[in-house]
Amino acid sequence: MTAVSFTCFSQVPSGQAKFSLLTCAPGDMAQDAWGHSAIRFFDPTNRIDEVYNYGTYDFAADNFILNFLKGKLDYDLASGPMANFIRVYDYYERSVWEQDFDLDASQVKELYLFLGNNSLPENRTYQYDFFYDNCSTRIRNMLRYNLSGFNYSNQLEDKITFRQLLDVDLEYRDWTDFGIDLILGATCDVDANFEQTMFLPNFLSDNLEEARFNKSNSDSKLISNHRLILDHNERGNLRKTSALITPIILFSFLAFLELLIFLFRDRLNLRVLKIYDFVWILILAISSIIMMLMWFATEHVTCEQNWNLLWANPGYIPMLFLFWKPNSKSRYYLVWFIIGCTALALLGWWLIPQQYHIVFIPIMITLLLKLVRLK
Repeated sequence: MTAVSFTCFSQVPSGQAKFSLLTCAPGDMAQDAWGHSAIRFFDPTNRIDEVYNYGTYDFAADNFILNFLKGKLDYDLASGPMANFIRVYDYYERSVWEQDFDLDASQVKELYLFLGNNSLPENRTYQYDFFYDNCSTRIRNMLRYNLSGFNYSNQLEDKITFRQLLDVDLEYRDWTDFGIDLILGATCDVDANFEQTMFLPNFLSDNLEEARFNKSNSDSKLISNHRLILDHNERGNLRKTSALITPIILFSFLAFLELLIFLFRDRLNLRVLKIYDFVWILILAISSIIMMLMWFATEHVTCEQNWNLLWANPGYIPMLFLFWKPNSKSRYYLVWFIIGCTALALLGWWLIPQQYHIVFIPIMITLLLKLVRLK
């Protein structure tokens, strides 16, 4: 967690004080794939250069892991020196952009007091929600509620779902994209409105370029200047490279392998084949348990209504115990039930109210061949 060092908010900002938006490039870790947003307050007269960051949390908090899994993770508004903030992003080789807010003295003071009140121990903690309440949406709301006449002159209501918005920054993160599409349910396939798109830092940054508000009784643009203050473009270009073995390559190969096994199964070592099949069933059983827990046992709304459970079927759980009983009637009917669900998922690709990842096609083909062979 970032160290908290609160500014003395009883101090009145000078006439040179200003606010700006900091937008940080994506990082290597999955949780950093969409970048980050923060607010900078710079007052050279009073020698203040602070960053206000809604994206901090405490690893040492009670039940941190459990609350994280349950979707009840608390985040805080923390502040610290700009120099420390830049040092961290320079260490992780992530570029940082800055956009100055063109505010008058009274508006600077109003935001300053808002952050001061928001930074109090009784106010600084909020329950994080990736889509609806995060580091970017907090800044979006702060500007909307504290600047008179605040609006966006480029407000276009293009139809785009939350899942599609996530995909914007996942073009070269094939395994992250695969994992997200596996765990997120149909609740992510609803259209996001214009303001909701700004849960992503890049969308907040781009839209604020066209934001307007009332300044000294006249309509004015919010952003007066923008610049790159930490440049790691060379590192950024390295990130634009897909993994050597991507999900589509791996599972297409496994589908082709399954076809060969299906055609030449009588010539193969049955013991090795049984172990290979059991590993698949074990992985699918574990996957279905995780999906059901994320849907029914947590508050992650985005994991609800997960239609991947049609093909990553909970039927694989009892199948673990029936696998070694090839002549069991229960196993026979269970296998046909799973075949039917998997075929329904594959044939109903365009009818299911959830956007499936393209990799799920070779996975489902693999499963159908395997299940027909096992029935």
